[in-house]
Amino acid sequence: MSTTIELEVDLYVAAASRARQEHRPVNSVINQLLREALSGPRLSPAIVPGSGTHFTIDSATGLPVVKGDRAFDSEDVARIEWELG
Repeated sequence: MSTTIELEVDLYVAAASRARQEHRPVNSVINQLLREALSGPRLSPAIVPGSGTHFTIDSATGLPVVKGDRAFDSEDVARIEWELG
């Protein structure tokens, strides 16, 4: 299927760079990246129980933003990793 989409310059440059490195067409790289992004787990807003901490997804970047009443430490990270399996 052929369609036209507008990519921001930095996204095209990154995809074209990867395509050159992998000796693949740019459209193949973009298709793969879209498949991976759309099939991966979606993060939704959540609260870390007992910590007063929550996270949201930044609408501009799509990255998680963690806010709480104290900083995370290595024990918090270990506990969360253990809970997630």
